[in-house]
Amino acid sequence: MYSPKVPECLIPILYRLGRERGRPMTHLVAEAVERYLEDEGRLGEVVAEARANKVVHLKGEERHAA
Repeated sequence: MYSPKVPECLIPILYRLGRERGRPMTHLVAEAVERYLEDEGRLGEVVAEARANKVVHLKGEERHAA
């Protein structure tokens, strides 16, 4: 699967924010993308596709669906 790279200029602020919040940068990025998709009305598509592929990764949680 394609994994886009986070622009280098965003890494320092994400690193500091992650440290302040005690959360990995990857969780912060995932949350930001999920909020964007929700605002665009497309988050439901992501959830449906993830469930079809038996993997759910939303709100910083990853688990294999039963």
